[in-house]
Amino acid sequence: MSRCPHCLEALPRELADGICPRCGLATRDASGRLLTPLDVSWDRVAASQEAAFRRLITTGTPVAALVSLALPLFHAVLTPAAVASLMVIAHLIVLRLYLVKEVRLYLGPRRRFFHRWIVRLVIMTAGLWGYGLTLVPVAGGVAGAVTFASLTLFAYRYGMHALREERERAPMASWEKALLLVFALGALATLALLIAATVLLTWLLQRLNLFT
Repeated sequence: MSRCPHCLEALPRELADGICPRCGLATRDASGRLLTPLDVSWDRVAASQEAAFRRLITTGTPVAALVSLALPLFHAVLTPAAVASLMVIAHLIVLRLYLVKEVRLYLGPRRRFFHRWIVRLVIMTAGLWGYGLTLVPVAGGVAGAVTFASLTLFAYRYGMHALREERERAPMASWEKALLLVFALGALATLALLIAATVLLTWLLQRLNLFT
């Protein structure tokens, strides 16, 4: 069932004149193609995404740096894996609330699935490594800021790409399918390495305690 791209009211199956009976606006473009909400809202959505991205960069990057500078103070109770995981989770929540939520409203089911999981897996994989460096005194603040800014930029750029492709009714690109697979495997490998590193670190600390 199709809906009006302007008021989202369900349209009758046979709509001869292409005019929504509720809002009185055209439901098709000059070529006769059915319009989507993204077609009529593109300028607003693009401006909204850019504004949200700029707010996140200007506000979130210094916050990430300050938090990262404070994390070495908790090295006795937080392992690198725990720190990285907490920072990744926080980053994903921030992106979900302030950037990618609007994008997914305008994507079809297939592209929404790819957008959701590519963004998640890229941030999980790269974020676990980048935020894992935040336990390094002083330099960890730089690592946290760079990781936050670069991954937020990726989420913004890929979101705009997904919106443009959805607007053009383009199929999923082969590189997007490959990217999803690569980062799915990368996320699994990264998690396995962090778990192994945490187990090894715990074992070493226990061994050292035996001889002190």
